Amino acid sequence: MKTTTGIILAAALALLMSACIMTGQNTFIMGIEVGATTNTTITPILVDLNEEPDYADNKDNIKSVDEISVVAIITNNLPAPATARLYLSNDESLTTVEDIEAEATLVYESPTIPASDKIKIGWKDGFKYVQNQDAIEKEVFGDGIFIIYAIAADTPFSLDVKAEIAVTITAGE
Repeated sequence: MKTTTGIILAAALALLMSACIMTGQNTFIMGIEVGATTNTTITPILVDLNEEPDYADNKDNIKSVDEISVVAIITNNLPAPATARLYLSNDESLTTVEDIEAEATLVYESPTIPASDKIKIGWKDGFKYVQNQDAIEKEVFGDGIFIIYAIAADTPFSLDVKAEIAVTITAGE
């Protein structure tokens, strides 16, 4: 009887351990080098998550998107306060602030950047400013390729943006 119980417990433990090995969390980080952006010069930034090995290795086995955060250094080049915004789209032909606001999805809005100053948003606070997380999740579960546009809530604007998007996923067989 003790032998049968021991075999059942060992089998259950092996099954539990294999489930733990088959499922795990991974965090991948994609840099977004926007550089200078103004209300008259807006550059679409192509993001391809497939270039990140942790994403590419787990793409077909993603169970959930657990956390999304954006860290950034944003410089306001004008003598008036500004609020930076990142928009997500699959359309790289948007060229005006009006087109971006109408056609793309707002996924990030910074706190106010003082006139002629810069702010640093670290890992601890980056998730607070993410908006419409479901739009990002859709891209993570999709082909992993999308466009980011950086603009400001106020016009005119002139910003320098260096950012990273960190996404934590649970993946498994």
